[in-house]
Amino acid sequence: MPIVPPTTHRLREPWLATWTMLVDMPRASAIASEAAMTMTRDPAGYAFPDHKIPVACTYFDRGLDAPPPPERYRIRRLGFASKVTFENKRLQEGRIVLRSGEVDGDEARRLLAQAPAEARVEGVASRIAAELRTLELGPHFEVTYTREVFRLESLCAELFIDRSICLRPAASNLPGMQPGGVPLGTSAVVTMRFLDHPPALFRRLMQSWHLIPRSYSKYGAGREATRLKSA
Repeated sequence: MPIVPPTTHRLREPWLATWTMLVDMPRASAIASEAAMTMTRDPAGYAFPDHKIPVACTYFDRGLDAPPPPERYRIRRLGFASKVTFENKRLQEGRIVLRSGEVDGDEARRLLAQAPAEARVEGVASRIAAELRTLELGPHFEVTYTREVFRLESLCAELFIDRSICLRPAASNLPGMQPGGVPLGTSAVVTMRFLDHPPALFRRLMQSWHLIPRSYSKYGAGREATRLKSA
């Protein structure tokens, strides 16, 4: 089977590629166990039970009656931290480019509450908040999940395993601190990020567990589930 499939795309930097796969829970656990033998688990030291970091993301758009915006906007919270990250993803010359800026909760609320005339454009989070106002994008829904992170520093490679992916209405502009909602399927999402040449471990995992990269978006899955629920 080909090791570099046509679904490979670039994220953050031109030299970083990603593979995304949907797998069942037993395979996700087996992949995590194998990765833990050679990769650093939880490199940021969050120390959550079982190394699973709670994540919550509020996605912004114009609602179901309008087409989705060409760029993705979200605010993400890791664990139970007071800080949140403003993020914007866009497709540029066939690559996904991510902008992100982290601020504490009070500053995030201030940025989102500013009138256009009062806005101070300084920093990535402030610029993204200004774009949300200009594009008239509001909080649409929230996606929560747990993330297990593995890193191979010597090869600049990372592996993420996202489980318990759930959808709920956005209660405010900022994501909540508690997980929960309606499950978005029963699969885990495995993401491998690496330089132009995938590490031998990733090749072995792909072949051993018959992993097939595919296009998957939590935003897309959440928007479709919200549309079907309201139909």
